[in-house]
Amino acid sequence: MPGGYRASLVERSHPRRARYWASSDLNASAQGLLGHISARWDIEVLFADGKEEFGLDQYQLMSATALVRFWSLALLAYAFLDEERDRLQKQWQRPVTLGETRREIQRLHRRQFLLWLRQQFQQGATDESLFELLAA
Repeated sequence: MPGGYRASLVERSHPRRARYWASSDLNASAQGLLGHISARWDIEVLFADGKEEFGLDQYQLMSATALVRFWSLALLAYAFLDEERDRLQKQWQRPVTLGETRREIQRLHRRQFLLWLRQQFQQGATDESLFELLAA
């Protein structure tokens, strides 16, 4: 279409929000666009989760070694959260995001910490001795 244009709009309904995609490929069919979108979706989710949950858009590293270490730790954390998400999805019988998974792990750790503190106080620990232990 010289001098013209063609618009293809694909909408995917979602319980919380609608999603829209556009393409500059004037010859693409709706089915072809959906195939491309679904192939890219996992990649988009990985990058969005990486930025939101691991701060991958915030790092400032000065050496190649630091970059490799940072990405290794970030991917290790991602793998851990992904495994925990799998476990929670089975336990809760519903889809779970990485953010929900992180918050659930934090909630469990806070609970364990409070139980430990209570136990320490019940065994006679002073607030000063616990402060020294935790501030070390």
